[in-house]
Amino acid sequence: MAITIHQFNHKEIKSANNLFIAAFNSPEGRKDDLRRLLSIQPDGWFMAMDEGVPAGMVGAVDYGIFAWIGMMAVHPSKQGQGIGRQLMSHVLEWLGSRGNCVAFLDATAMGEPLYRGFSFHEIDRVLTFIKNDDPTHKGSHLYSDDIFQPMKLPAGIRIMTEVDIPLVAGFDTPIFGSDRSVVLRVYLHDYPQRAFIASSPSGKITGYLLVQPRKLGPWVADSEDVAGCLLQAALLLDFPEGAPTVLVPAENKQAKSLLEENGFHVYDSLSHMQRGGTISPSRREFIYGQISYALG
Repeated sequence: MAITIHQFNHKEIKSANNLFIAAFNSPEGRKDDLRRLLSIQPDGWFMAMDEGVPAGMVGAVDYGIFAWIGMMAVHPSKQGQGIGRQLMSHVLEWLGSRGNCVAFLDATAMGEPLYRGFSFHEIDRVLTFIKNDDPTHKGSHLYSDDIFQPMKLPAGIRIMTEVDIPLVAGFDTPIFGSDRSVVLRVYLHDYPQRAFIASSPSGKITGYLLVQPRKLGPWVADSEDVAGCLLQAALLLDFPEGAPTVLVPAENKQAKSLLEENGFHVYDSLSHMQRGGTISPSRREFIYGQISYALG
């Protein structure tokens, strides 16, 4: 078996998505996520090939002072043959060539031993919450004839627009640990009028939340009260892809109680792991929802 690894691009999204479907038995795959990830970090996604057939993939987003690794997948017929190890070695070498020696990832129990072999260690957990509603959550008709009605939003909450991104990034950076302007811009482009900003009476930003079709995140707030107002706004929207989920850092104890009070429960837990560095640059106690496992 001669495995080759190359940087994949937008033309190979279909192949990468088929690989993801096979690896995780996911009917729809992650085509839109792959497209966004390539837009955010075009040179950071890699595919392993076995005699011209896709066998595995992985990638990373380089945030500058640290990176986030995700989308690790190996085709079921190729598992147990060291392909995952080759992919991890490749992506870490790529990060090292960029001068980045600190990396984070969220690992399943199955993947955790592989990552420990590359000197990753657990520093937190990531809890996946899901709302206890019907499979398709119906909002409170925030839209009327395609016109947004801001009077229905909680006090102090407004819709985020592209002009807000520099201010939101300024609030987010000291909490996440790096500038996510590019990430915010890509997601806001895909989900306009599904992102909210909380601000104080003086106009200071105190939190924000972007609402994906099924996932709440990124979601950052400086207090549980602010996070609660943002959650109220989010739940006014429809979730056509199923009951909403949230990826919550376990370190944020307030998020757990807030979500449980609003009808969510935990259904999965992953290991949040770090490689390199001494302490995490993120203030995870203020992060109420990650964007995804691949982006933090």
